[in-house]
Amino acid sequence: MCHFETRQQALRAVTTILETDPAAIELFDGMAVESARESPGYRHRMSFVEGNPGGVLITEYFGETESDLNARLDELEATLEGESYAVGRHTDPASIDNIWTVRKEGLGLIMSVKGDYKPWAFIEDASVPVEHLPQYVDELSTLLDRTNTKAVFYAHASAGTLHVRPFINTKKKNEVSKMRDIARQSMELVSKYGGAVSSEHGDGLARSWLNEELLGEELYQTCVAIKKIFDPDNLLNPGKVVDAPEMTRNLRMGPDYETIPLIEELDWSDDGGFARSVELCNGNGACRKLDSGTMCPSFMVTREEEDSTRGRANALRMAMSGGLPEEELTSERMHDVMDLCVQCKACKTECPSNVDMAKMKTEWLGRYWSAHGVPMRTRIFANMPRVTRLVSGTPLASVVNWVNRLTPVRKVMDWTLGISSERELPQFTRKPFTDWFEKQEWPTGGPPVVIFADTFNNYNHPETGRAAAEFYRAAGFEVRVTEQDACCGRPFLSKGYVNKAQSQVLKTVEQLYEHAEREVPIVGLEPSCTSVFTDDMGDMLPGDLRAEKVALSFTSFEEHVAKLAEGGALDDADWTEDERRVLLHEHCHQKALVGNEPAQTCLGLPPGYAVETVDSGCCGMAGAFGYEKEHQQVSRDMAERRLAPAVRAMPDDALVAAAGVSCRAQIEDLTDRRALHPAEVLRDALV
Repeated sequence: MCHFETRQQALRAVTTILETDPAAIELFDGMAVESARESPGYRHRMSFVEGNPGGVLITEYFGETESDLNARLDELEATLEGESYAVGRHTDPASIDNIWTVRKEGLGLIMSVKGDYKPWAFIEDASVPVEHLPQYVDELSTLLDRTNTKAVFYAHASAGTLHVRPFINTKKKNEVSKMRDIARQSMELVSKYGGAVSSEHGDGLARSWLNEELLGEELYQTCVAIKKIFDPDNLLNPGKVVDAPEMTRNLRMGPDYETIPLIEELDWSDDGGFARSVELCNGNGACRKLDSGTMCPSFMVTREEEDSTRGRANALRMAMSGGLPEEELTSERMHDVMDLCVQCKACKTECPSNVDMAKMKTEWLGRYWSAHGVPMRTRIFANMPRVTRLVSGTPLASVVNWVNRLTPVRKVMDWTLGISSERELPQFTRKPFTDWFEKQEWPTGGPPVVIFADTFNNYNHPETGRAAAEFYRAAGFEVRVTEQDACCGRPFLSKGYVNKAQSQVLKTVEQLYEHAEREVPIVGLEPSCTSVFTDDMGDMLPGDLRAEKVALSFTSFEEHVAKLAEGGALDDADWTEDERRVLLHEHCHQKALVGNEPAQTCLGLPPGYAVETVDSGCCGMAGAFGYEKEHQQVSRDMAERRLAPAVRAMPDDALVAAAGVSCRAQIEDLTDRRALHPAEVLRDALV
């Protein structure tokens, strides 16, 4: 990794580096570095960049032996002495893979810029002989400066092919005119230095219009004649290479582009509105990956474009901008497109452009219900916390649990409500966690910690809350618990009831504020509830200072324990000496918002515990999604991609850890293995 103060210094060094016979030299300029560092999904991967370079040359070598490679790297450092302010060596395969992954996603990261000025690809494929590259870039930069146009430079420096993307607002006529002028003058510079306008990707619609000027009349007419001979009816890729339309004729978002006005329920001000948020999707297709990560879980199993983040964003954009009739925005067909989005939040960080389809679906669902009414099943699932509080902790809990297990009852719910008879519904407890907590004796005097008693871990799985409380007590904390009616509003939010979710979370903020004001950590056990306070709440209660204070105090159990361990607060913990394998499956919201590291750290605290994190994507249950009849098979298919096989492959004495209530339910349904919350794992590991 060769670091330079300026982009021009980096480019001037290319010919020097080529003398050392590298396998590749790729430019990553300062703007690309900054874009990657600002992206939530990529900033943690940027440790390979030192300081704030104007340009970095990713320079790779092949060799027959390790000593051969070291000698090549030694030669590079000696060659660049006095030119590069830092040359970082990376020989570990994981580090190398990380660098190339960031480079590969560079375009999407660059395109993630918010606002109407976007880095468009209308001169990006030009190439000049590498010895002329600095002079070409010098003159091109002067042209861009003269027209007051920012641009990003990246890609194949060793081949003299730099992808240059000027920032243009194609919604303005004068900007479109400027784009055309830059394209023509860039072509003239390429000709001056003996290069080619289309060196890698072909002429396409962006460059073909300049071919007659670039090639000259005689050669261009020869191309026209060849086209007529082999394609007399102009069926094969018309308008490419010859007889091309103006570059500006078919703009996705041109001067005539407008979106319909919308009354928005969530706060979209950071993106410039709901429509601008949808426009963040630039079509890079990272949501169509199949081999790693979480985005996009439904596409990974259906392989249908409309089930990708890109497909959904394009459908919304077309309906809002006139590409489809306006009524299509809330049509049944649009419902089909949005239906399999499980609101996993993975696109918010894994998409280089940070397209937040989970938030978009919530906003869209509210409009859809306004147009069509809300089905009974949706009402039931959205209000489930209220139902759960009424049933749990009473003799009615045992009766309801028994009734819900009856096959005829499950068949009726399947037929009438669409709640799958193949699923066993969550059980209501006779003794909620908060009831148990009140009857225990808890020592005082230690550092305080507040456990957020969410609906699921209070009324359905109280064993998780008990485990967390017992762990903190053993670690010397003064344990407190929130009130029984505290709820994050996630079921309302996921089903599009934005106003009800706002009311619920505002009520809970009022309960939590006294703890936040004293800077007492508020620990969430259920990731989907935790993410409401750490991620969604700002969109529901923008500008609310109490909500901001609560968000700063709120943390997941895994993050809190990892932070305690880092600070030495658990150094005296008496861990078991048993050796256990622990298979970790992380909830989608955790993976998207904080990553795997906190959970891996806390589960690895017992010295004999070996933690393996499965790259399992989404478990597929996704709250109510997996219980819905029409989604049940897709839900299972998501889990069967990697999660279920990985669990089945673990020995019987191994532990399976999953923080999400839905995740644990899916694992048990499909593998008959009981997964434990990390709080249970750590509590049980204390002697």
